[in-house]
Amino acid sequence: MEPKEQFTLIIGNRRLPLDIHSLAVDSQGYYVGTDRREISFRFIYRRIVWSARFHDSVENSDLHMSAELGVVPFTAESAFARNGVRQIVKLANQQNGQAFKIVDSKIQIDADVPIDCPVTAVGLVGGVARFLLKLQPYLETIEMILMLKGKTGETVAAG
Repeated sequence: MEPKEQFTLIIGNRRLPLDIHSLAVDSQGYYVGTDRREISFRFIYRRIVWSARFHDSVENSDLHMSAELGVVPFTAESAFARNGVRQIVKLANQQNGQAFKIVDSKIQIDADVPIDCPVTAVGLVGGVARFLLKLQPYLETIEMILMLKGKTGETVAAG
């Protein structure tokens, strides 16, 4: 007897979802008999450490993603960079909900990412990829502004 093919995403010691050839699907497209679970994982994208917490239930599946992008420059360091970061955060939130936040002078992302049901490894990774691609222009712009801090002809405070 040949082993059944599996398509899984391994996160830590968990596999998502399981052997797809041994599952049945109900009339609404949900896997029958699967155990619902919550998993967390971290990864690096664009030199940013991302944290993700996935919760799967009968009603819905969601993925909460968070990351810290850096620190908003002080006005004394660069008024240009400080204003630029704040404007990019404002624009990004107008286009993408309120994913970007500035908390205690730290630029953060805190968002729920929709994941298609039934949840598969492809669906989970695809949801993460779609989310990151949507944010990529804003991530690149914030990164450029932070790199330009102090290079705009402004006086940079010694630190």
